[in-house]
Amino acid sequence: MRHRERLLAALQHREPDRVPLDLGAALACSINVQTYDGLKKRLGLATPTLALHRLGQVAVVEEAVLQRFDVDARGIRPGGIGAGTPAAWHEAWQGERDEWGVVWNKPANGHAYDVDSPFRAEVVSAADLARHRWPDPDDPARLVGLRERALCLRDESDYGVVLSLSLYPYDQCHMLRGYTNWLMDLAADPRFAAALLDAVTEAMVAMVDHVLAEVGDLVDVVCWGDDISNQNGPMIAPHTYRQIVRPRHERMMAAFKRGTAAKVFFHTDGSVAWAIDDLIDIGVDILNPVQVAAAGMDTAILKRRFGDRVSFWGAGCDSQGVLPFGTPEQVREEVRRRLSDLAPGGGFVFAPIHHIEAEVPPDNVVAMYDAAREFGVYSH
Repeated sequence: MRHRERLLAALQHREPDRVPLDLGAALACSINVQTYDGLKKRLGLATPTLALHRLGQVAVVEEAVLQRFDVDARGIRPGGIGAGTPAAWHEAWQGERDEWGVVWNKPANGHAYDVDSPFRAEVVSAADLARHRWPDPDDPARLVGLRERALCLRDESDYGVVLSLSLYPYDQCHMLRGYTNWLMDLAADPRFAAALLDAVTEAMVAMVDHVLAEVGDLVDVVCWGDDISNQNGPMIAPHTYRQIVRPRHERMMAAFKRGTAAKVFFHTDGSVAWAIDDLIDIGVDILNPVQVAAAGMDTAILKRRFGDRVSFWGAGCDSQGVLPFGTPEQVREEVRRRLSDLAPGGGFVFAPIHHIEAEVPPDNVVAMYDAAREFGVYSH
């Protein structure tokens, strides 16, 4: 089968010739720049490594690597598609402010983390929200080169086209308020929490509308999400999610559904089995990443409970234990297990569980993808 055909068959819950693969088409399934440097050396490539964006230090995965692993999808994203910036994993910097007003620091050999924002005071009012200068959803820089990149992939390749949007309403609120303040808002001042979520969601819905007006007819998958769980269970009470957060997720989903016929991919880390029915109810087609080391995320059980109603994208290999600390043979056996659980009947795209992080040996990355090709073949 051709790559796009294979991807779409799996997302339609049909068994293609083999399980489709992703590395970096979905922005949440990429690789840290330091590990990517090591992987390229392992594969005999000497090109400079670029990061997709300064904050994330996630590598731009080059075509030679994608072809080596026979990856079935290619990604696009708003705001400077494909070019990337010089990787700076070993550098430290402070004080970078993003378009939401959140300030970020980055230690050497580490990830950026948020340290300040306009709403970090303990008490913030609705008037403060009204005075804030929110991101401009009409900024034409978001769309520069986007349709051209999508058309090139659609017309000149046979890869699935995946649009990644870094839009996370719940997460954006905790970055704006600070984590403790945001959790306190949800518990003690739900009216303000809802107002903040509304302001963030309004801006993000407008961004979705503009981007999908540009490329909604050209993409096969569109990605967004929110982290609503931790390692052991819900980050907030499920009834709080359903009363305050889910209605704003429904507004986001409505924007995706009116803007494109593409499958909608929702990224949420952690122990999220409690929320999968909610996500399916609001229209999510694909769940990512299936964090297999989190509580209640047994892939065989998830497939039995939800596999006829949602596709799984990720779950390739335990990213907290086996992939960074196991041997290549242990990686192969882990991949075999996840494919055995999730591949039957289609509805599975093999990918990393979130980004491949800095501790992962290059040999394990190669073992993971080679095993996916070997064990992911369907016998028809």
